[in-house]
Amino acid sequence: MEHEFERRRLFLGGGPVWHSTWPPGRVEPNRRIYDYELVYFANGSGRIITGERVYECSTGSAIIIPPGLVHCTVGVTQLERWCIHFDWFGDCGAHRDNPKAEDVFVYNDDPAPYREELAAKDPELPGVSFPVFRETVPQEILLFLRRYFLPESKGVGGMLMRQGVLMQILGLVLRGEEPEAAQTPESGKLFFKAKNLIDARYLDGGLRVAGVAAEFQITANHLTKLFHAALGMSVMDYIQTRRVDYSRKLLLESNLTVREVAFASGFNDPNYFTRFFQQKTGMTPSRFRREWEIRFDGNEA
Repeated sequence: MEHEFERRRLFLGGGPVWHSTWPPGRVEPNRRIYDYELVYFANGSGRIITGERVYECSTGSAIIIPPGLVHCTVGVTQLERWCIHFDWFGDCGAHRDNPKAEDVFVYNDDPAPYREELAAKDPELPGVSFPVFRETVPQEILLFLRRYFLPESKGVGGMLMRQGVLMQILGLVLRGEEPEAAQTPESGKLFFKAKNLIDARYLDGGLRVAGVAAEFQITANHLTKLFHAALGMSVMDYIQTRRVDYSRKLLLESNLTVREVAFASGFNDPNYFTRFFQQKTGMTPSRFRREWEIRFDGNEA
């Protein structure tokens, strides 16, 4: 029997939200989320890439990403995004106990596995399949987004008003028309698999472009072309960028020396690590750590 949508079943649960800008060229590691995420692109252009499709997003675009879908976001130009995590029935296990942003997703290289039992349920909306993508939604969505991002009023009334605003936002997205899906070529799927492999192994100092290409039975040159087309950078640039991102975390959160950080981040040459880090951040690793410590000490004073 065809599923009949019962509106009374919905009891939208709210998760973390953020409104932020991304620099051009930023590439997110592949990840999965436990809830649903609505992303509205207020300015700029970028891509959301899955194993099956590339969603080309520009000013006014919106997408609803479901739980469990491996995906990443790429900033083509500088991006301004509004992001809302939610579920349809208040049943997402990751939303309990005032979740932080990092509680609702798992990167593919995280040591902790993705826990299916925490994922939000599919609302089985008639005529709707996720991800939901709209090239353009009405600009009035910004009015509701700004309201939703205000501090929540206390009490049942405040909760219901907030749910109402979220329903308005989702309604504006869902009532639009899905653009005709462009067929993702096999090369796009191949790129995503290769990126997934790199996201899992980038800390291995022996990882080589030729080795990654060999796993997929293609040439290193062909793999590099795939990465340039999708990310605007070479395979090795992507590997080294992931390593630099990880090294920042070690510089801020550990007592390792710069040399030890270099090796722990997958660099085989500490001097090259310092040069590459400076190229990417505008400062040496030592200065990066020192400026953070000065800023932290100033905030503690």
